Amino acid sequence: MKIKQGVVFILLFTSLIIVGCSISFKGTSIAPNLKTYYVEDFSLAPAASVAPSNLDILFTTQLINKVRDESNLKYDEDNPDIIFSGTITRFTVNSAAPTEGNTTLLNRLEITVSVNYEVVSDEDENWKKNYSEFEDFPSDQDLGSVQDGLVDIIFEDMLEKLFNDAFSNW
Repeated sequence: MKIKQGVVFILLFTSLIIVGCSISFKGTSIAPNLKTYYVEDFSLAPAASVAPSNLDILFTTQLINKVRDESNLKYDEDNPDIIFSGTITRFTVNSAAPTEGNTTLLNRLEITVSVNYEVVSDEDENWKKNYSEFEDFPSDQDLGSVQDGLVDIIFEDMLEKLFNDAFSNW
């Protein structure tokens, strides 16, 4: 009976170690002196003039929510430790799967956002990066009917990468 208890203890202990390691790889790595963040309103560049007029507001709001929900940082407009800002520089729809006779099977919606990340107390941590994501949709569907869903998917992928760049030391 003691052997079974020992085996069970070893299995439980090993499981806890494995789970603990996997959790630590998923966590954020934010310096303890960084407590607050602010997201300036993103803008639409002239090159993204065909984008929905509220796309910049949508991105700004989703970034605020992502940081609030997945970190311990508090939103602070007046005295932030971290500032996000940027511009939606591209919103295009192109053919993704051309076929004979000048037709296409798929169209591709692509969005590019230029993001500035600023740590107020340490300019060595500052960076600027472009994030570009796309989603394909059948050419027989009107962009207007699928646009909101595609934008949600694109922004979700983009914000995950942005968040990891800002708060994970991988």
